[in-house]
Amino acid sequence: MASSVGNSMVGGTVADLFSANTRGPAMNMFAVFIFLGQSSGGAIFGWVGQELGIQWCYGIMAIGAGSSIVLNFLVLKETRADVLLRRKAAELTKLTGKKHISPDAVNRKSLRDMISMSALRPLREYPELLWL
Repeated sequence: MASSVGNSMVGGTVADLFSANTRGPAMNMFAVFIFLGQSSGGAIFGWVGQELGIQWCYGIMAIGAGSSIVLNFLVLKETRADVLLRRKAAELTKLTGKKHISPDAVNRKSLRDMISMSALRPLREYPELLWL
């Protein structure tokens, strides 16, 4: 379950980074690398677990995850439209002295409302999940 986040979040990231014309090849490349990574990763971690012990698998994964987080913060730029618009509005307010408001600031929900919506919507949409 922990590794599923990367698989589920990439579609939105690819959509943010690539135009509709170039999105198909970008998603295909991602899919190819997922399958290559899983097959080669399984073989590598199988060998590491057998020869060095399972704790080495966890250590290598922790190092990889930590490196990925650091690289993400250093290299990747924000792509979410609402965040970019909020930053642009703040920049324009500072530049002109007039108050500029982004659309998400007008319709902003409280943290409680967002958590409630995220937690309860799946149960309303799929009540059979309550019985699992």
